[in-house]
Amino acid sequence: MSKFKNVMQVFKLLEKTNCRKCNKPTCLAFAAAVFQVQVSLSKCSFVDEKTVKTYGDKNDKRKTGSEQDYQKAVSYLKEQIKQTDLESRAKILVQIKIFQLKPSIA
Repeated sequence: MSKFKNVMQVFKLLEKTNCRKCNKPTCLAFAAAVFQVQVSLSKCSFVDEKTVKTYGDKNDKRKTGSEQDYQKAVSYLKEQIKQTDLESRAKILVQIKIFQLKPSIA
């Protein structure tokens, strides 16, 4: 969960210019995204580094569902690679390549 208690706590840290440099339509929308751990507070160009360090960054918080899914997929693929006998697969590929290079006898 966010280190902030509510969206307004984030909003109070912002300049409230609605500049859209963060790719959000308003500062309030940006504050909501920060509170929901969708974006980092550091994405606001008006928030100083001290404030970002005080409240932490997106990476300090829980992972979103898509990040968790990505990590699961990567772990699964790594496990599949560990279980694959790459040496035997390489031999098969070499045999296929040699077969393809042989001229056919007519």
